[in-house]
Amino acid sequence: MTLTKKIVCGVVLTTATGCQFSPYAGDVAIEKPRFNEIVGTYVFEKQTLLDSLPNPKAKFATIILNSDSTFKVINVPNFIGPLTFRYNGLISTTGKWKTEIVGGTSEHPADKEGDIWGVTLANMPEATQSIEFLGRKPPYKLLITYGDPDEAAVMIFDKK
Repeated sequence: MTLTKKIVCGVVLTTATGCQFSPYAGDVAIEKPRFNEIVGTYVFEKQTLLDSLPNPKAKFATIILNSDSTFKVINVPNFIGPLTFRYNGLISTTGKWKTEIVGGTSEHPADKEGDIWGVTLANMPEATQSIEFLGRKPPYKLLITYGDPDEAAVMIFDKK
């Protein structure tokens, strides 16, 4: 094998195996939750993007999923950036939500490929529109992932 072929093979193998494992992949919802299991108030638990958030109001961030498929977001931290995410203030808004498949994983038990269920929030910035359900059974948490899931740059909201 020529040196060029060896380099190309090395690059292909590195690229193909670069995304090894999201630390949350084994705990996302791979079965569609029931509607009544989703509705409720979710409060900010933690984020892994910064050592601390610059605005103290963020520690009281809330996402409310109402039974009429509307939502209310209060003081949710907003992060922007294509590779390195930075804090960009707080989001407070309302809109419609729906449950749907928001991703896929092959990194759950038995290494079977599966759909990841979550909620989509209309009127939210792109990085916070599709939110995964964290947990295999209720009560679910909400998981917002930024960028490559393997980097574990996330915000987590706990159901109240």
